[in-house]
Order: sequence, then structure tokens, then C-alpha cells
Amino acid sequence: MTTTTAADARPRSLTWRDSAACQGIEDPELFFPEAETATAIQEARRFCVQAGCPVITECLLAALEREGSAIPKFRYGVWGAAGPTDRYRLYLQARKDKAA
Repeated sequence: MTTTTAADARPRSLTWRDSAACQGIEDPELFFPEAETATAIQEARRFCVQAGCPVITECLLAALEREGSAIPKFRYGVWGAAGPTDRYRLYLQARKDKAA
């Protein structure tokens, strides 16, 4: 028999993802298109900006941290209103700035 305590009933802590404008989007294809064309990436960017997503920066930073030095073909989806190539360019710029 399992006993439920008050600690079990506590709500989970909120993360930046809980505040994301994309929460509840039924079709993940918007942010993870099968073909990552410029048009598909622009459509996802437009959603983030028009929805006024309050966590664009947190989302982008999480993706950059998770992807590390991965080249664009190993990056997928739109995170923080940035496509794979955009995120790779940001990574390269940050690495260049850090070396300077």
C-alpha cells in the first residue's frame, strides 16, 4: 500500500519552460519542422516574437548549453527564436569573444 504525504502533494517547481509561449502547442512541427527550411524557421520565430514569449532568452541559452560545440547538422529545431545555424553562429561568436 502506498501512503501519500503532504510532501507528495506539493506542486513541482516552476521552470522557464512553464512560462514559455509554446506551452500547450498541439503540433510540435512548428518548432521542429521535418524540413528545416528558412520559411519554416521564420514561421517559428514569428510565433515566439508575436506571442511575446517571456522566456526567449532562457530558451536560447538552454539550447546553446545543451548543444555545446555541435555543428548545425546536429542541432535541431527552433529554440529561443533561433534556428540551428543561428545558434551555431552564436556559439562561434561567443567562443571567439572568450578567446579575445
